[in-house]
Amino acid sequence: MKEQPELMQKFRENPHAVIAAAYRKNVMSYAAALHELAEKNELPPGAGKELVGEMKKNLEAMKKHYDEAWDSSPELEAKLGELQKATEAAYGKLQEHVNALEKAVQAEKADMQTILKETTEIFPRCEGMGVMERLKEGGKKLLK
Repeated sequence: MKEQPELMQKFRENPHAVIAAAYRKNVMSYAAALHELAEKNELPPGAGKELVGEMKKNLEAMKKHYDEAWDSSPELEAKLGELQKATEAAYGKLQEHVNALEKAVQAEKADMQTILKETTEIFPRCEGMGVMERLKEGGKKLLK
């Protein structure tokens, strides 16, 4: 992908990709708030469920808009298929972490260690989904 930065830039400018990136940033913001409160062991009752619920909504909206971005750019989809596969894989991993968070906050007393572990995993996954970050890295895979 290093040889196709203009294609990646074109994809990044797709209105649906812009919207998806905003939802991705929201997921990170909610994860950061949840992480901070868990780190301090100051998560108010019900706040974990609320924050994870917002993360789920934003994650679903992000996926919807990334899918629409790819669907509206078949020529880019054909040329940047590796990026699309990496984005799909990252979404799947994010979904796993959010599901684990959902379980951690459902208990009467939220599992702070699980919250810290899962939120820590969410940050690099969200950052790795950013097309611009991949462009800066010359198309290297940022996901483990």
